[in-house]
Amino acid sequence: MSLYSCIYVCILGSLLYTITAIAQLYGETAFYSPVVHGISLLYCFISFIATRSITKLQRYQSSTQIIRYIEIIFISGMINAVASTAVWLLIRALINEHWQVPWQGLLANQAYFFVQIHLIVAGGYLAYYYLNQASQAEINRVRAEQASTAAQLKLLQQQLEPHFLFNNLNVLSSLISFNPQAAEHYVTKLANLYRYMLKHKESHFVPLNNEIAFMQDYIDLMNIRFDGAYVLNIKTDIAAHQHDLIAVGSLQTLMENAIKHNQASHDAPLQIDLFITQQQLTLINPKTLKPKVNSTGTGLTNLIQRYQTLVNKPVSIEESQDYFSVSLPLIAPGSL
Repeated sequence: MSLYSCIYVCILGSLLYTITAIAQLYGETAFYSPVVHGISLLYCFISFIATRSITKLQRYQSSTQIIRYIEIIFISGMINAVASTAVWLLIRALINEHWQVPWQGLLANQAYFFVQIHLIVAGGYLAYYYLNQASQAEINRVRAEQASTAAQLKLLQQQLEPHFLFNNLNVLSSLISFNPQAAEHYVTKLANLYRYMLKHKESHFVPLNNEIAFMQDYIDLMNIRFDGAYVLNIKTDIAAHQHDLIAVGSLQTLMENAIKHNQASHDAPLQIDLFITQQQLTLINPKTLKPKVNSTGTGLTNLIQRYQTLVNKPVSIEESQDYFSVSLPLIAPGSL
């Protein structure tokens, strides 16, 4: 029997003194009789053991139907009545072998004990048991959700890394054929970028200043390939937000999406503006769409799912005839 069960029995035993005192006022129960208290405590103990044993039967363990609770109370009450009566009769027989059984009084006492004691003991234990079951079920549900979330995030990360690598290897392949020197510089930049990704492979969020530096390195990488066709304009002083957290690789994903879908050149570079307002970061670019782009939407879809899974916050996408913008939530440090 656990410590909590022992405490529970002791508290109920103490309550029985009050119940017996009330009975003393309206009947013939001897409140100061040790025999009365002994029988009451015995009945309480048997009631607890019977209810506890029946509750653990497979039929009742996971049941939430009220009829099952009533069954437990009545079955344990009958077991209690038989067991306590048998003990009481045995004791009286040992004390006085010529003693006659007062059946009417015996039945009256059993009815009294059932109403005044068993309903309290059995009902109290059932409330404790099923509340504990509900609490454990909630703990198991939370653990299952956490495991599912971890598995989902792992899958998203596994999708993102090959997506990033394959896109850049395609660029490198085309660059080698007409500018080997630029390709060599490109490989160095790409190694730096991938080192950053490997460093934060197990991270979900990084400080904003780190992610902006990573995005700027990525733009430098693209400008090697496209001869300075992309310009990042940071319109907000990030000093006050540099320690805010943002999903790792998220800004590079937005920049990659803008480059993939829009035309740009050295003479007419794509101007990409970055703003920070009310705990969110927004990247805006004018729409100079390429005639035809084969896109699977992996980058933005991945980003939306990561924010939804990690912090349950939306990624806002707005599009007009002339502009395309994406807003990402900024997470305050220490709030995760």
